[in-house]
Amino acid sequence: MASPYPVVEVAIINIKGQNVEDETTKEGKTWHEVFKKLISVPGFTRVGWGRSVRDHDTVIFGVDWESYQHHQDFMEAKGTFTSLLMDLLKHGAAFYAAFSAAVFLWGVDEEKFPSLVKPWITANEKSDSCLGYFWGEVKSPAKVDTSKNLELGKCVIMLSGWKSKETHDYDCGLSIVVDAYKALQAAVKKSDTYPIEFHCVEKSGMEMSWRRL
Repeated sequence: MASPYPVVEVAIINIKGQNVEDETTKEGKTWHEVFKKLISVPGFTRVGWGRSVRDHDTVIFGVDWESYQHHQDFMEAKGTFTSLLMDLLKHGAAFYAAFSAAVFLWGVDEEKFPSLVKPWITANEKSDSCLGYFWGEVKSPAKVDTSKNLELGKCVIMLSGWKSKETHDYDCGLSIVVDAYKALQAAVKKSDTYPIEFHCVEKSGMEMSWRRL
């Protein structure tokens, strides 16, 4: 039975040098058409997206849905978000924080994970610059898994929001965080971290993004 609780759909895509922020370009028009369609989809709440700071061709999406069933209904529909994104890729291919980080933990060892993840989460929680976080398990099967990472086993994703890139980098570079994250690797087969600056599109059609003055 599908969960009646809210879920977040997370996607990683590569846009290979396209300037999707510019609506005057073909890819920019397609990109923004995605959001125009999304806000009218039943169950959609908001979407946050941003480029990875380390690799600007990598984009992380986080789409809020009222329930897992809404997400499933959307993914099974034709001519919506998925097809638009796939079309864009074919041609070159914590939402309100000033800076965010998405951490993917692949191939989770369920016996070791609970005790090893707690010190890492606690270390992040104690940071004055961490504005909040949420995390959860990826439901299988995934719609698209070109990386084949889900073949490693259970995946857990954590999204956290920070006051700024500088405070994130400083706090996450402290030994208490670094050591806890290193220890956590014993409970997973692979981990990926994507520092990002999210844009947020609300159901009202309004888009919010951060910029430094």
